Amino acid sequence: MPNATVKLISYEVTFHDGRDPIIFDLSTPEGVKKAKTEGFNLREGEEYKTSLKFTVEGDQISELYRTQEVFREGIRHSRGTKMLEGKGSFGPSDTPNVINTPHQGWEEAPGGRLRHGSYTARTSFSDDEDDTNMLDFGVRYRVQAH
Repeated sequence: MPNATVKLISYEVTFHDGRDPIIFDLSTPEGVKKAKTEGFNLREGEEYKTSLKFTVEGDQISELYRTQEVFREGIRHSRGTKMLEGKGSFGPSDTPNVINTPHQGWEEAPGGRLRHGSYTARTSFSDDEDDTNMLDFGVRYRVQAH
């Protein structure tokens, strides 16, 4: 089993309409807690994208997988696992790796009164040996009317 660790740097939410981005410093326990407990607000139908910056310490990781689960009011709404592509492998480096979601274009916040409420997006990383203890964090967001 490789001796690799994924270290978070930041989580950023950028808005298509040009409003100021929201940036969470995930390099400290306080920053991770703030993302999970305070989170951010989205207006229904608002277009946005997220960027997660991280580094890898220790051994090289030949295949890195990201699993993202979205919970609404504590009930799992969606789940997906994806191999991080484009770099092949991830090794120790001072230059951060960046995951943009979506890869191209913009996400759209859910619309309609039934979609208003609190959500939590939980992200975890695993390698090709299914070491799921590499990293696990969550960010809270709220979808509100215009």
